[in-house]
Amino acid sequence: MDEWTDKTLKDLEQRLPNYLNQATLGELRRLLVEQTKRIDRAEGELDGRAWSKQNW
Repeated sequence: MDEWTDKTLKDLEQRLPNYLNQATLGELRRLLVEQTKRIDRAEGELDGRAWSKQNW
C-alpha cells in the first residue's frame, strides 16, 4: 500500500465519530497491508522462478 493511501485512511479513521466506520477503515487498512505483502511475495516468487536455471 502506498504512503498516501495509508495516511488518508488513518486520517479518516481518526476523524469519523462512528465506531463502526472507524473499525471498517482500520480493517481496510490491515487488508491492504496484507494484500500488498502477498503481491510482493508473489512477484518475488515469479521473478525467482523466471531466473531459475532448472526452468530454462
